Amino acid sequence: MSEGETQVDKQTKKKSVGFAPLPEEELNEHHANLRKIQEEKLKSNPFHKIPPELSYLEKRPLAPKPLGQHKKETKTNDSYGREHKMSEIRDLRSLAFKEIATQNKNTELNFNYGFIYKKIPSKSVMVDVKYVSLTSYDLDKLNKYAINMSNDKVVMGHTFTGEIIQVGSKIDQTATDYKVGAQVIGMIDPTSKRGSLSSTLVVDTYRDTLIVLTESEIESIRSMDTYLCFEDGSEFDVGSDDSSVAQGNREEQTGTEGDNGDNAGKVSAAASLPPLGKIALYPVLYNRAKQVLTVCDSKINKSHTLRVLINGADTALGLTIFQLLTSPDYLKRLEHLHLILITREQNEKKLLTLARNQRSLRSDIPCQTRFGVIPFDMMNDDLILPGEKVPLNYKKPNFFAAEILQELFESTSTEITPKTLNEHLIDLFVDIVGSKKYFQTSSIRFAELQTTSLPFMAKIQDQSLVKLLRADTKEPFFQKIMKPKNQQCGFVSCCNYYTPTPTYKVDGLFDHSVSDSSLNPWSSGWGSGLANSFSNYYYYDETALRQKKGWLEEGLKFFLDGHLKFQVDHVIDWRDNFKKVLSSLRNEDSQVLFEIEEF
Repeated sequence: MSEGETQVDKQTKKKSVGFAPLPEEELNEHHANLRKIQEEKLKSNPFHKIPPELSYLEKRPLAPKPLGQHKKETKTNDSYGREHKMSEIRDLRSLAFKEIATQNKNTELNFNYGFIYKKIPSKSVMVDVKYVSLTSYDLDKLNKYAINMSNDKVVMGHTFTGEIIQVGSKIDQTATDYKVGAQVIGMIDPTSKRGSLSSTLVVDTYRDTLIVLTESEIESIRSMDTYLCFEDGSEFDVGSDDSSVAQGNREEQTGTEGDNGDNAGKVSAAASLPPLGKIALYPVLYNRAKQVLTVCDSKINKSHTLRVLINGADTALGLTIFQLLTSPDYLKRLEHLHLILITREQNEKKLLTLARNQRSLRSDIPCQTRFGVIPFDMMNDDLILPGEKVPLNYKKPNFFAAEILQELFESTSTEITPKTLNEHLIDLFVDIVGSKKYFQTSSIRFAELQTTSLPFMAKIQDQSLVKLLRADTKEPFFQKIMKPKNQQCGFVSCCNYYTPTPTYKVDGLFDHSVSDSSLNPWSSGWGSGLANSFSNYYYYDETALRQKKGWLEEGLKFFLDGHLKFQVDHVIDWRDNFKKVLSSLRNEDSQVLFEIEEF
């Protein structure tokens, strides 16, 4: 190679300058040394130490995960000693429910939510509630609790229907009718703060009342008509003693067109109810009516005649008492029945029609019946604007007393003398709406009544009305028209004895400051008997609701036989503005049926 070629090659070849690969092991070792130095500095510095109180913030390595283990099936013994497997998911220990309750009468009713432990008392039954009926009288339960110092709320309602979902451990389902899935009707103890207006109830089989419905009873109720209708179905004269067809009766009309339309809606709502809804209507009203009529049972069995005056016969309770007295069970025990029905004039035609229909249905029973309907007020015929409040036009006490005497003495065809007077007087006085204005007054002017040309005056002829009724002795008017005490006559009060004027508002019918006082001798059974031994007549205070299983079973028989029907003013879901419905119950005598949701 020549010297020129070697110089060209040296110029064309470039020198490559690079770096050696990084020593990774040395770098890792270097950084590890730096971390150790930094950690030693931190440990030596007291400001970087974690105090014991914050030791949980110090980072620690995660614990190793536990090894998977197979879960063994747990076995336990039942009440008979037999082994069975427990389910992996246990049943809930409690069941949610809701109810309409309040703390006392001064607080507002509202929904209250809570839990029921599934381990119920051994002799109790848990019921899933379907329907609850409520009457105006049931709202008086709140008035008893002006002050409630306990945590237990006051729940509304007494009657319920539903289905059993659990039974207590000491209830043998094979020996009793209390079985899971059975449909029942019952009543809660009226003296308890508990109530039936709840989605779920724990019913004490000893303290409360519970009846199991059979399949045949449910099917028969399904096709029943349970609505009390006031349509005219016959032409019998209400004021006559026999059951012949009479001419020239009073003009009968069941109501205005608006009333008929409203009643048609109520009838359709009642007819579409399921069996549990229909049968929920009778328990409270039947029990209250039975409290009243138990007083005269001995009188019926002894004399086979009965004369009853019902003050407030157009109320739900008054209509129930009327239906019981005109049922075959009572009429077959009687030879003569005379009912005097005191009502408002707006309901006079309805009661006349109902009395005529009842007489038509019982025409095959040989009992002589007489029904008299007397209003205590007079309707205002003036033009009434919508929403206008019109006061009641009460009759004069003297005029009202003359109508009562006319009804008592009109049926007789012989002369009335002091010896025969007691045959025409009443055996039982039932006060539902207040009797102070007309029946407790002692200022009736009998001397002036004698000078009038009333029809009954012709039957006493030479007798003086003042002497005949012992008017010279100052006594309440109801004592003048009642039989003597030795003939087992009675005054049954279903409201406050001192109610000044007849009223249909529940707040004006009860006064618990008097009835619950220990100074009131008629508030208890033994006190009532002692007080009656010193009085001129038998007085019975039946303002408090009582329950008996025998009454509930007897009422079920009456209901299934078609002898009891009821007016239902509202059938609603209890979530649909129940406060408005309860307000109407408080201001006017009525009955409401609540449908309880699945909760």
